Amino acid sequence: MSTVNRKFFGLLLFLLLLAAPIAIFLVPSREARLPDGSRIRFMGVSIGTNSFSSEHPWHRLARRHFPKGLQRWIPRPLVGAAGWTNSISVWFQQKLKTNQTFALQSGRMEIVNDHGETTSGSYFSAPGCLPTLWQGGVAFLNFPRRQSSFLCRLVDSNQQVMATFRVLNPWHGPFPEWHADPLPITKTNGDLGVTFNGVLKVLEAFPPGKTSMWYRANFDCTWQGLPTKEWLFTQSWLSDPTGNRLGALHPGLSVHEPVWRLEACFERTQEATYTEQERCILATLPVLGPCAYTNLDIHTNFQGSSFWIWGWSGAAAVTLSNGIIAEAKPAQPVTNSWTCYELWVRWGTNANNNWLRGMNFTRPTLLMAHIKVPSRIERLYFRDDRGRLCGVHIEDDRYYLNDRFTVSNAYQAWYNHGVILQPTIPPDAKFVTLEVVIQTPRWFEFYLEPPRVEKWIGRR
Repeated sequence: MSTVNRKFFGLLLFLLLLAAPIAIFLVPSREARLPDGSRIRFMGVSIGTNSFSSEHPWHRLARRHFPKGLQRWIPRPLVGAAGWTNSISVWFQQKLKTNQTFALQSGRMEIVNDHGETTSGSYFSAPGCLPTLWQGGVAFLNFPRRQSSFLCRLVDSNQQVMATFRVLNPWHGPFPEWHADPLPITKTNGDLGVTFNGVLKVLEAFPPGKTSMWYRANFDCTWQGLPTKEWLFTQSWLSDPTGNRLGALHPGLSVHEPVWRLEACFERTQEATYTEQERCILATLPVLGPCAYTNLDIHTNFQGSSFWIWGWSGAAAVTLSNGIIAEAKPAQPVTNSWTCYELWVRWGTNANNNWLRGMNFTRPTLLMAHIKVPSRIERLYFRDDRGRLCGVHIEDDRYYLNDRFTVSNAYQAWYNHGVILQPTIPPDAKFVTLEVVIQTPRWFEFYLEPPRVEKWIGRR
């Protein structure tokens, strides 16, 4: 190749490389100016948990051939991974100034299908965020998978649209073909029979001047062939043939899909009759007055689940030392969520052998740890010496476990689930018993047409 041709080819390559980023940045649908003056830019879409990179081929080519003085014009790529197996993630960058805030801090990103139905996602931040550049995206579990593209809309806290982008759908079929069964639909699981009579779309006024929508399913149950009220519909999964899925019976799937699948779970009520194989008395406990306490070491294994009861206290501000209640003072007045459960924490040099923790209980409290068997239902009941059922407040979420007391920090690691139980004991009770009931839930599957019937409740 002659010298002239080389120069011409080099100049042509330089112009093409220079034109590529300019052309991309000038596409109107990829960037928008927000009301506060900041700019948000759509970077691309990733599938599932796959890694994402906004780097284009011209970026890599430009880094090899651009003079060093022009390297600063090459955009820094947005790289990361987010989402879930069955989701998509829509990636953005927002350029900020000191007086501007991240748009998703108070607003939200939603997808709008061709019928005007919307679904929201969960936003995330990607590595490399700067005070003047936020980068990340929104992960969507549900979106219009049959469409070739859809709108992605940024909405502020006042429900005003700030920016709209047209996004190509990276997820394509084919999708399975489902068929709805005619109502009513009856299914059996062992001795339990369930008849599904349909889903009603319920609308209600939601101040200020907005409307909320939810679904109500209608079921009839039989036990050993006879009608029963001892079984209740408790949880569900709702899905469509394209792979969209909700963890409850509420709006979020398109009503324009021909068929939905409802997976419904049924459990027995606390008034139901349980066999001796399903019930176990964990402890019999005296009714304690204020500032009274007793340390326990009760271990029980029932139907594969392990229970460890290690402390029983009246209303008191207690001090725990290495997991043992060492002192109890009058309970402190509750001024916020922190004083209700925890007053102070002090750790020694070895958290496994030397720690103090203060907890504030405004009523009788039982401290327990346990491991449960997955896919089963555990219910804990307090009854007094007259057989009366005591209402009980149970904190067993891991947030409370981690922030207030962590049994596994001081004891065997396999007791990884701490529980605070606070029964409401009648004033004339002398003692209470703690009973656990373990049952296996029953699941049923129904294929139905999306609900067409609406019902208003409350004020319009």
